Amino acid sequence: MISRQRLSRIRELASGREVAVIGDLMLDEFLSGSVERVSPEAPVPVLTYTSHRYVLGGAGNAARTLASLGARVRLVGLIGGDAAGSVLVDEAEAVGLDASGIVVDPRRTTALKTRVMAQGQQLVRIDREAAGKAGVASRRRLREAALSALASSHAVVMSDYDKGTLRVGLVRELLAECRGCGVPSIVDTKALHTAYRGATVLTPNVSELAKLAGMHKLADKDIRKAAAIVMRRLAPDALLVTRAEAGMSLFAHDADEVRIAALATEVRDVTGAGDTVAAALALGLAAGLPRAEAAQLATLAAAVVVRKAGTAAPSWDEMATFAEATGR
Repeated sequence: MISRQRLSRIRELASGREVAVIGDLMLDEFLSGSVERVSPEAPVPVLTYTSHRYVLGGAGNAARTLASLGARVRLVGLIGGDAAGSVLVDEAEAVGLDASGIVVDPRRTTALKTRVMAQGQQLVRIDREAAGKAGVASRRRLREAALSALASSHAVVMSDYDKGTLRVGLVRELLAECRGCGVPSIVDTKALHTAYRGATVLTPNVSELAKLAGMHKLADKDIRKAAAIVMRRLAPDALLVTRAEAGMSLFAHDADEVRIAALATEVRDVTGAGDTVAAALALGLAAGLPRAEAAQLATLAAAVVVRKAGTAAPSWDEMATFAEATGR
């Protein structure tokens, strides 16, 4: 695993790297309070409200992670012409993202996920999904923004939550551009289509790997078989499978499986951990790291964020402290 000294060198290599993040944008809202009694109206807890905050979710969370690690980030996606969309843009600009690639379509609504929290625990999540079909003009602006962001970037993250931003034609065009320019493309997708064929790295978790392979729930012994199916079907350069407490497995055509052990840590909240993995992996590749070391960087970043409540981003100092605490 990466030592504190090596992490310092990686930080230097990654400084100022530009990464494009293209995909489904969401706004995460956290309503917090305390629970001390049950409602007399129904057997449900009564929350005494104390605070609330907004955080970028989906592709925005990956972008926020990159910005937290010092990358220059261009964020591209679709939002609605609503209050949630306005807040999303404000949040993006507040953390230093280039939000000029966010396309507003008044016929769409912005995805908003509201989590109600008490004593550090999530009581309920309320999802208001993105709805409405984007118009031709919005799709054209989205394509132009994505191609412009790609042209000046050292790596590209495609964050596809299957909400309609990354349509098949756009995905294929972007991947062709990435291959033509030699820009690493990191794909975090819940969509099942084959448009992502030829990406640099796919980053599914175990359940997403099963869906991509057309298999049922996977046992540990089945992961290698499922990975082989996906590698054959989608032909990425590599496949990084996140396996929760079992760590990660890196598969590639030109190398044997690399197992990356999970870092011993207290898991408080896994919200957005997949976004963190894709973002840190992209930054590592943008900095010129070998795939296996970039995957180790992603493991370290994820270990930091799962110790935090809600959607969170890591910092270099936090990762260095964690690496030192675990004896590295």
